[in-house]
Amino acid sequence: MQQHRDQSFGSLAGELISEVTTLLRQELHLAQAEAAEKAGQAQAGVMALLVGFLLAFCALLTLLQGLVIALSGVLPAWLASTLVGVAIAILAFAFIKYGQNNLRAKNLLPHRVMKSVREDRNMVMENVR
Repeated sequence: MQQHRDQSFGSLAGELISEVTTLLRQELHLAQAEAAEKAGQAQAGVMALLVGFLLAFCALLTLLQGLVIALSGVLPAWLASTLVGVAIAILAFAFIKYGQNNLRAKNLLPHRVMKSVREDRNMVMENVR
């Protein structure tokens, strides 16, 4: 009777392992399919953003041209163009510096997560002792 129970337990354990393995494989396939779908959505989104930024850039150039033409009524055309160009160059420089500062490695580190992991590690080490 004991041997029958052991075989039943072994059989059940083997069946459980088989079903868990099948479930994990199915979940992996589902995750892969969903990731492929999301990648397609992301690609379409990036393309739409690029087209939008390109159109916004064209609009900005047109508006700057209008500003130069408007200033040309008051100033010589060369001076109007130079003033608008210098103003845009100063803005561009400020944005570039701001972006560079935000992209420095020290600003991109996940400080809160690192602190939390350190605290968790210390807690585990204290409990192990």
